[in-house]
Amino acid sequence: MEKKKVSIVIPTVGGTERRKIFLDKGLESLFAQTIPFDEILVLDNSQLQNVREGSKYATDKRVHWKLTGGHLVNALDSWNMAVKSAHNPYVTILGDDDYAMPYAHEEIQKCLQIANLAYLPVMKVNMNGDIVKRPPQNLESEISSNEFRYNIMIGRFWVSLMGVVFFKKDFIYVSGFQDALIPHYGSADFYLWYRLSTQQSKVACSTQNCFCYLHNAYIFDWVGEISSFKDFSKNIINHANLVEQSLVKLGITKTKIFPGGKNGKQKFIDQMCIAKYIQGLSIGIKKKNIEFLSQTRGLINSPISLKGMLTVPIKLIIAFWYKLTN
Repeated sequence: MEKKKVSIVIPTVGGTERRKIFLDKGLESLFAQTIPFDEILVLDNSQLQNVREGSKYATDKRVHWKLTGGHLVNALDSWNMAVKSAHNPYVTILGDDDYAMPYAHEEIQKCLQIANLAYLPVMKVNMNGDIVKRPPQNLESEISSNEFRYNIMIGRFWVSLMGVVFFKKDFIYVSGFQDALIPHYGSADFYLWYRLSTQQSKVACSTQNCFCYLHNAYIFDWVGEISSFKDFSKNIINHANLVEQSLVKLGITKTKIFPGGKNGKQKFIDQMCIAKYIQGLSIGIKKKNIEFLSQTRGLINSPISLKGMLTVPIKLIIAFWYKLTN
């Protein structure tokens, strides 16, 4: 088996002591790989540019530290710089509070023998290490890029910042992470993976759970620039229509695009709007930011259905309960 050269990059904003602890834990998980990564790169986008000083591995030669100058306000810019700074043909991303299973790189190598783009299942775990969401099981080792896009659309494949290994040249060709007020959760450009898959005819899938996403802050700890709820709700219908049109062109019937039966498209719009609304409200409360709080008043004028609107108080209670108990 010809070994492919892979970089794993960790963009970080530093900040809290908790993040420093989790960053070191993430690095330890990379040091413990059955096959070492060819490069571990940490991109420091903190204001004080001092993440390295707070790490136990500040002088460890296995880690390549890079500074942004602390001027990248948008998290997407930080992620793009991290990928472009990698020195190998293949790249995968790790969140600064997440970690890898010991066999993750071994699975990546198996996948790269099949295709230049691979899906690596990610488990969501809580602060105690308990699994709160398992990825899909019994995956085929190879699927078409059309199937990959469809699995993301229906929620079977969960990918945000990590969970994919890709060809760096493809990432640059599709312009990396973008933020054009397309509806998304947090600052993640969810549809980067759609664009990347257009560059490959097939996608390899690992049959093992490779990474752990720390589900520690729910909606209360987003970083980076976040488009306003007003802009979000204005764009969501056009966005849903474009997703629908593109998947129909792939040969997928309309009834199978949005999960949830004949009202699946509206349920999708409701889900996205509610998540965005609660996100803005929680940030406004946490940061005492009047601007964010005022943006959330647009709920009534948004395209959310009456049924969806009635679920908002329940979801708010769940969100705050989760915050208080974790």
